[in-house]
Amino acid sequence: MKASYEGVRFDAANPKPHVESYFLKANDPKRARAIWIKATIYASARDPGAAIAEAWAIAFSDEKPNVAVKQQIPFSCARFSSDSVDVTLDDDMLRMTSDMSKGAIRTGDRKISWNLTIGGRRESLVHLPASWMYEKKLPSQKYVSPRLDARVSGEVVVDGETWTLDAWPALLGHNWGSKHTPLYLWVHCNSWNNGEDVVFEAVSDRKSVV
Repeated sequence: MKASYEGVRFDAANPKPHVESYFLKANDPKRARAIWIKATIYASARDPGAAIAEAWAIAFSDEKPNVAVKQQIPFSCARFSSDSVDVTLDDDMLRMTSDMSKGAIRTGDRKISWNLTIGGRRESLVHLPASWMYEKKLPSQKYVSPRLDARVSGEVVVDGETWTLDAWPALLGHNWGSKHTPLYLWVHCNSWNNGEDVVFEAVSDRKSVV
């Protein structure tokens, strides 16, 4: 995968309307639990120079209500590498590379914190079939998966409850574009009932499937 596909695509020196996200998701292979951690950039069409960075986390559980948290800061207070997956939001809020993620996010009385290592296979996926599609305006959304079939280990604390992750099947993704897609479908699976060594990922909007 090209380094430019992993590095941040937002140009703060020449801001234009832009949305971008790095995300890590991991699923418990033994029960219906999952964690989703995301760092995003949003530069609105009305004022792209006032871009913000956001830290998100969502814990899905089969026993308790799902917990979602989000905090935002000015983009100028965040650090995004131009040539690799390397993101820092407010130091303690969110840190993410291709090998680890840690942080703590609070919304009201809800809090999710985590300290995770990212292992497993290092295969990546470039979804679009031609390199020019990542440089031109169309398609308006670009997708890559720097770690398509990862395994995540460590701890996640959800409102005081500790989850221990032991090689949970995971994905590290990166997407960007000029605006949010109003209607789309995304699916990824690398955990199967019979333990097959198979990875499936697909993205679809009204006009295309990749």
